[in-house]
Amino acid sequence: MPNLQVLDISNNEIVFRPRDVDFLKHTPHLTQLYMRRAFTVTINRTQQFELMLEMFRQAKLEYLQVLDLSYNFIHNVPFEIACPFPSLHTLDLRQNFLKNFIVNETCIKEVNTINLSRNQFYVIPKDFRALADKAQPETFLLRNQFYCDCNSKEFITWLRSTKSVREKNSLVCDRASPKMYVGARIAEVPLNKLTCDEPLFTSMSSFKFNFYSMIIAFIVSKMMF
Repeated sequence: MPNLQVLDISNNEIVFRPRDVDFLKHTPHLTQLYMRRAFTVTINRTQQFELMLEMFRQAKLEYLQVLDLSYNFIHNVPFEIACPFPSLHTLDLRQNFLKNFIVNETCIKEVNTINLSRNQFYVIPKDFRALADKAQPETFLLRNQFYCDCNSKEFITWLRSTKSVREKNSLVCDRASPKMYVGARIAEVPLNKLTCDEPLFTSMSSFKFNFYSMIIAFIVSKMMF
């Protein structure tokens, strides 16, 4: 299908094999590629994403504008994820397990929407902040369960000043110390009143909460289709 422009292979259980890496070479005019909930099988995801990236390289999708990899239980994004797509303007990575986002910054200069909402950004790491500051204004969507305590002042200060995060004034503290600031807008929470009296990082309960949230979201999404 050499003239195909939109390909949606979402809601599958894709397992790439080395012989599959030429799959997209036959659709050189794709402008939108949706792979939402496409990797639900528990396998070596590192190898799978290496094969996927090789498939992207070989495909030479010069016209691709939208790449959707949301709801795929991704923990780490390949460093060159955006590089095979010179026309890319939207990268959707919602509802994964990302705690950071480190990619080749030269390959996202023209991307104007990178959706990282509903991942595991409890704080915003320093290396991500450095990357984000080199992107276009309002590139990133970051609706996550942020923690606000005495250790959060640095990322909160950055968030208030950066131009790279869209809807930053709507982001709130999901957990806070003191607890009175739970639900407060990060743009307004008083930094001088944040403490470290409340244990925010209860790893096991946090894991269970996010695990069950992902399962519920997955079940709901299946019911919708």
